[in-house]
Amino acid sequence: ESIEEVVAARAAYTALLKVDQKYVTNLKELTAAESKVKVALTVINLIEAIKPSDAKFVTQAKAARTAYDKLKVDQKPLVYNVAVLEKYEPQATVFGMISALKATSTKYIAEVREAEAAYKALDSQTEYVTNGATLTKAIAAIEPAEQVVQKIAALDGESIEEVVAARAAYTALLK
Repeated sequence: ESIEEVVAARAAYTALLKVDQKYVTNLKELTAAESKVKVALTVINLIEAIKPSDAKFVTQAKAARTAYDKLKVDQKPLVYNVAVLEKYEPQATVFGMISALKATSTKYIAEVREAEAAYKALDSQTEYVTNGATLTKAIAAIEPAEQVVQKIAALDGESIEEVVAARAAYTALLK
């Protein structure tokens, strides 16, 4: 049975006069079907409530996924809008990665590059990653530090000029 069929059956039952309702001998089946679809309806509503422009986009997508995953196998086909959730999830993941970036993290450069790779992997499906500008700023901010890291890594201890240049580049970062 589909959600629509269950709703239609309940509406038909409710439309009966009270005296005629006693002739419906399979009301327990309707009640059981309603219990089954009630949970699926909750998931459908959670998916419909996902708003990519909302600050809680990631939380909404995770909540809908968690609820969907908890459904029984026979309830999952009732969720007709699961494709919407699946469309949002990769973008919500990248949105969450970008939101979690903290410049004070000791792994900041790696985290920025990881978020950048995930963002690029979305190809043109970035319409709901509304904090992309934050990522762009983070990339611009780490590039000078990456250059200093490369200069330091290239030091062979033979050239005083290279050491001085690396120190100067590092000092320039602190300004």
